[in-house]
Amino acid sequence: RDGGPGEHLADLGGADHLSVAVLPDNTDATLALFTEHAYAHVESTRVRWLYDEAQGEVRVRYEVETEAVEDGASDVPLLALMPHHARFTDAAMTQLRYSSARGALPVLAARSFETRVPFRGVLPALPLPAREHDAQLRTFLREVNLDAPYPAPSYA
Repeated sequence: RDGGPGEHLADLGGADHLSVAVLPDNTDATLALFTEHAYAHVESTRVRWLYDEAQGEVRVRYEVETEAVEDGASDVPLLALMPHHARFTDAAMTQLRYSSARGALPVLAARSFETRVPFRGVLPALPLPAREHDAQLRTFLREVNLDAPYPAPSYA
């Protein structure tokens, strides 16, 4: 149908959805691959992890739940993995890559993948304290004397 100046309108062939993607290259093969997976719309995601003390690694499983919004279409999505995910997985990647400030993002056709990250005993972040200790933590923070001189290091 007609739109105003600068407008591009489509009736979507009567469908109630539209898939849009930035392709990593301009080949016919890439367009065909993305067309094949275009109707696998993501419904939810889930991350599960397990610390394997015997192997000295953290295993993380990333899962994507999808719905094929076209009859007969693939329900397998295309995922672009961050470099730190790609480095620690043996999932079968396509040859396609996106460029990013963080490095190359390889493309994977899958509903899930797993990373196995070596763990050397240093936590990347501390766990949050239990909520029942909130009042005590606030009391400790109020008791800190911000005007006190900086003490000597405890290891001196």
